[in-house]
Amino acid sequence: MLVRIWREAGLPEGEAELQPPLEVIEGPGGYRLLIALPGVDHELIRIEVLERVLTVSGERRRPALEDEERLVMTNQEYGRFRRRLRLPAEADPEKISAGFSHGMLEISVGRTASPPARRIPVEIMAVPERGVPAEIGGGE
Repeated sequence: MLVRIWREAGLPEGEAELQPPLEVIEGPGGYRLLIALPGVDHELIRIEVLERVLTVSGERRRPALEDEERLVMTNQEYGRFRRRLRLPAEADPEKISAGFSHGMLEISVGRTASPPARRIPVEIMAVPERGVPAEIGGGE
């Protein structure tokens, strides 16, 4: 089950593409996305971030048959794939890296640094005349 803040961005109507299995793991430093892509050449994998949507796409190609071979049965899925995920608010699009090993794509997404607390000074306001409240900002 995906973490609630990771919402699938969805595909436009009418596009049928493979949806490889995906896991999202949250840790103290951010998130790890694990996508199973057995049999996929790493050079055919593309990862993009646009407007806080992370897109992983590529293609799993059917291996070529040798002369005089014919395919008798298959349970494999071949073709284009794409997963699109909206990044949560605390994810930093500049802190994304990816690695691929043994058919597993791992994408790390770091968190944004929390801004330090800012102290707001309390100023003495002018006393309003005749019971009329003073405006914020000192306007008269």
